[in-house]
Amino acid sequence: MIDEFQINGIPKYEALIAPVTKAFEFTPSETIDETRICRAVQANTTGAVKVMFQDDTTWTNTYVLQGVTYSWRLRRISVDSVATLIGLE
Repeated sequence: MIDEFQINGIPKYEALIAPVTKAFEFTPSETIDETRICRAVQANTTGAVKVMFQDDTTWTNTYVLQGVTYSWRLRRISVDSVATLIGLE
């Protein structure tokens, strides 16, 4: 996974608060990590999501609201998710 917001495992905080320059839609998968680590996600739709955070190996169930940006750094979103998320870089 590419993490453009770290250098040798140390977070680049100034990069995390800079304006967003890219966005991508997450591809739901139970087994394959996204190729990039985003700095935040925006909910395209309201609903339940099952996500795996960057530094975790367990799933977290939560609920998101359309149009809200969440400061989550995710590695995976489950196919069981109802809502769709956009990764922000």
